[in-house]
Amino acid sequence: GMAACNSYFAGYETDDNGALTTNAIGSTKKMCPPALMDLEGKFLKVIGTAKSYTVDGNGALMITAADGKTVKAVKITK
Repeated sequence: GMAACNSYFAGYETDDNGALTTNAIGSTKKMCPPALMDLEGKFLKVIGTAKSYTVDGNGALMITAADGKTVKAVKITK
């Protein structure tokens, strides 16, 4: 996928109850403005410690980390 600045990659496993486990996450190493790097670090932390996922009625993917923080992914159409 694409984080704020870099591409990232990881394996994952899910089950029918909404559990989510990710393997170690790798990413490219481009340098970007500090604010984007901070945002990207927070995003990758949630993804890397994911425990569950849901998909809402609009098709948005919600990933929840062990500490309760979430990431919401939506499809952007042009």
